[in-house]
Amino acid sequence: MDVADESGEPCAVIAEACRLEVEQVLRGAPAEGAGLLAGDIVTEVDDVTLDGLTIDDSVWLIRGPRGTDVTLGIEREGEPLRIAITRDTVVSDDVHGLTLADGQVGYIGIDSFSANAAEDFADELERLLEMGIDKLVIDVRDDPGGFVDATLDISSQFIDAGPVYWEEDAAGEQTAVLVKSDGQAADEAIEVAVLVNRSTASASEIFAGALQDAGRAQLVGEPTFGKGTVQEWNELPGESGGIRLSVAKWLTRDKHWVEGVGLMPDVPVAFDGARFWAGAVDADPAADGQLQAALALLLGEPLPSPATTASPLATDD
Repeated sequence: MDVADESGEPCAVIAEACRLEVEQVLRGAPAEGAGLLAGDIVTEVDDVTLDGLTIDDSVWLIRGPRGTDVTLGIEREGEPLRIAITRDTVVSDDVHGLTLADGQVGYIGIDSFSANAAEDFADELERLLEMGIDKLVIDVRDDPGGFVDATLDISSQFIDAGPVYWEEDAAGEQTAVLVKSDGQAADEAIEVAVLVNRSTASASEIFAGALQDAGRAQLVGEPTFGKGTVQEWNELPGESGGIRLSVAKWLTRDKHWVEGVGLMPDVPVAFDGARFWAGAVDADPAADGQLQAALALLLGEPLPSPATTASPLATDD
């Protein structure tokens, strides 16, 4: 949810000129089943007005124990409605798919390589390919990474053989982590552009680097973050959390180490202040210069300024 005034600027307290708007409804979540829609304005929670509350106060009212009910008073297109929702565990929706350029190009955004990302990505990819689409933009900008297994599964959708990446232990021994078989988009007739930026990190760099080194995609945007280590999560006894321990380097398919360097885009395009996000209300792809450059690349159109030829990827040789 988002709190903004009529101009779209964020504001601190909910009031007549500052409304709590549903920005996205997660697939499979209780809100979707109850009929809540993106763009709905939430005005009450269990007959308690939200006027004068902050977004944190409002979220605290909406949340509650699993299996309990909450009734939201909303406005939809100016009409008041009441929607009853049974609270349940919510799994984040990290994959968003749609078509752009009048249906010529498929777009899939990955917000995180989470536990469900690989399955959701496969479903979106299958849907787009069944529509006859053979040009794809995969957006991993602002993606901090996640599970390496999810990265391996998603990368394997595009590469038919060989390593996705390499792991190098403390003794310098390198082990290839190989592609899985039967990728839906391994056919090189399917053209791919991957959007990256300075917040593309870790597992998302493994994905982008694999497709770049395999010649399956061109990277568009900015140099990536440059996180080249593999970490393990070790839980502490009881419910006291855990620690992440770096256990190895990871190298790209062609054995580049990205630590502190990142991946260099094939088509550098500076951030122009607009970042398209498929889950947002009224998101405008035309305002995103990096996305427009990726579309132009796939459609064989002139690249918009400031796209230029990239320098070679730095290596640790």
